[in-house]
Amino acid sequence: MTDVKKCKEQVRGEGQWGSFHRHQCRNNAIRDGYCGIHHPDAVKCRREKTDARHEKQFREQRKKRDRAAFDKREGDRCRKLGIQPEEIEKP
Repeated sequence: MTDVKKCKEQVRGEGQWGSFHRHQCRNNAIRDGYCGIHHPDAVKCRREKTDARHEKQFREQRKKRDRAAFDKREGDRCRKLGIQPEEIEKP
């Protein structure tokens, strides 16, 4: 029988009580005692990609929200002055 080392990361189980019971990852260790999923470099890379994607989504949502607030605010102001809101140059 070969001496295959398993990943040293403790992961959560599955099922109804899985979040309360942790066990050792079943994947084979590739480097530094971790598998390809749980190696700190891989985790850091995934986290950076996720953070960048969430930041992009947040910026887009904020831009839409600010645009909608501007349209409402300036639209109300224009209607009070008797000007069509479409005539105003948008930022």
